Amino acid sequence: EWWFHLPKLQLKIAPQWGSKSPLTTFASGSFEYYPRRYLATLPFMHTKPDTKAYKIHIAVRPEYAEAHSDAGAARFVFIYHIAIRNEGTMPAKLISRHWIITDGEQRVQEVRGEGVIGEQPLLAPGGEHRYESFCVLETPIGCMQGSYQMLADDGTLFDAHIAPFSLAVPGALN
Repeated sequence: EWWFHLPKLQLKIAPQWGSKSPLTTFASGSFEYYPRRYLATLPFMHTKPDTKAYKIHIAVRPEYAEAHSDAGAARFVFIYHIAIRNEGTMPAKLISRHWIITDGEQRVQEVRGEGVIGEQPLLAPGGEHRYESFCVLETPIGCMQGSYQMLADDGTLFDAHIAPFSLAVPGALN
């Protein structure tokens, strides 16, 4: 399979069966056919990386921000501290983020945007970037997960997955 990453769009290209062998584009749930000569002109064409050259480790430490929360108004603020470390052999730049935030009532918010807190850090092998941000929930518990979209120095785009982590007011899960 092939992956194309264009500004604000990610396309997954897979071989289509049949005598014509067109490629099928999966984008926003629709199918479109493009000839191979057109696909070859798109930037950042690559196979999905599965090598240790593109290895990003993400550590998260969430914390409840009681001073900024108001339980009576169903406003629960959580700060999350992030450490992103490049454990691969290829320098990589964080291009964008995608968060999936779920509260205790199973309401889901998706957040997408460029970089993190206004930055698009370049991580050398062994390099690390730290930042903190926050989210507001209407319930005292929830969870977050997501990914960072990374661009390696060789032009390969890949996702660095952020494992699910809990957001909980102290004592709420006891």
